Amino acid sequence: MDLSDQKTQIILVLVLAAAGAIYAWFTYVYTPKNEDINLLQEEIATFEQEILTFQRTADQAAEVAANLADAQRQWAATLTQFPTEMREDEILTNMALAEGNSNLFLTEFTPGERRVYELYIEQDYNIRLLGEFRQLGRYIADLASMPRRMSVSRMQITHPSAAEGAGGGGSAGPIPTNDEIIVQLIITAYIVRER
Repeated sequence: MDLSDQKTQIILVLVLAAAGAIYAWFTYVYTPKNEDINLLQEEIATFEQEILTFQRTADQAAEVAANLADAQRQWAATLTQFPTEMREDEILTNMALAEGNSNLFLTEFTPGERRVYELYIEQDYNIRLLGEFRQLGRYIADLASMPRRMSVSRMQITHPSAAEGAGGGGSAGPIPTNDEIIVQLIITAYIVRER
């Protein structure tokens, strides 16, 4: 190759110019565009992942709404088992019914401690009953089956002969027999607070 030849020089300049143009295009056009394309592809992949997550959430929304509605129905049904503050007298009615059904004799009834919480109230009632042991079982079973929730917090059983003046004779009630017991109970009733 003769570098003094004008045609060779022109071809050499054109080849160098073409190589420079390719280098410039690759460095200043292709590489930045390729980086932009890679960034865009990463963003697209991120968006696709977010769309899938949102789609999964949307697919579960109906199930979550159904579960919430079911929980609200169960909560409403549960609340019907507890009296509100306006209907506390239902507790006394239930205790009187249980006493009558079990043939126990009520010798003492006093309201006890009242504990107020955010959603409900616990009201204690101190009760003394005179009767037979089998009647006590029926009384507690009747209380447990009543439509208003109550629980026996504490129980003490004694024989009338062990308790001075307890339940026997005079105005306090019937004369106790050997089979009879005196039962002291604390019954706790649960009351839904009015809002």
